[in-house]
Amino acid sequence: MSEMITVGTETFDIELPKNLTKEVIGEHLGILSRALSHESDVYEEMAQAISGIEGKFRARKTRFEGLEQVYVAQEKQKSEGRGPTIDALRGSAKIKYKDDFKELCTLEEASVSQKILMDAQSRRLKSIEMSIMIRQALLKSVDSDMRNHAYQS
Repeated sequence: MSEMITVGTETFDIELPKNLTKEVIGEHLGILSRALSHESDVYEEMAQAISGIEGKFRARKTRFEGLEQVYVAQEKQKSEGRGPTIDALRGSAKIKYKDDFKELCTLEEASVSQKILMDAQSRRLKSIEMSIMIRQALLKSVDSDMRNHAYQS
C-alpha cells in the first residue's frame, strides 16, 4: 500500500497517493480542462436549444390563447350570455383546437425535459471543476513537499 497524503481544497480534504508526480497531475489537469471545455460547449448548445423551444412555446401559447378567447367570445355571443361557463367554453376550445393544444403541450414537455438535461449537464460541469480544483491543490501540495524536501537536504 502506498503512502497517502492529505490535500486540502476550499471545501474539503482528500487523501491521495503520495507518489503522484507533477507530470501525472499535469496530465490529469490537461485532460480535465479539455473535458470541461467540451462539456461547457455542450451546455451552451443545450441553452441555445432550450431558448428556441421556449420561444416556440411562447408563440404557440399566444396563438392558442387568442384562438381560445375568440372561441369563448363567439360562443358567449351565440348564447347571449346564458350558456356554459367560461371554464367550460375554454375546455371546449381545447377540444376544438386539439392539434394546437397538443402542440402546445408537446413544446412544454420538451422545454421541461431540456431543463432536466441542462441541470444534469450543470452537475457534470461542477464535478469536472471540482476534479480540477482537487488536482490543482494536489499540485501545490506536491510542489511544497518537493520544496520542503529540498530545504531539508
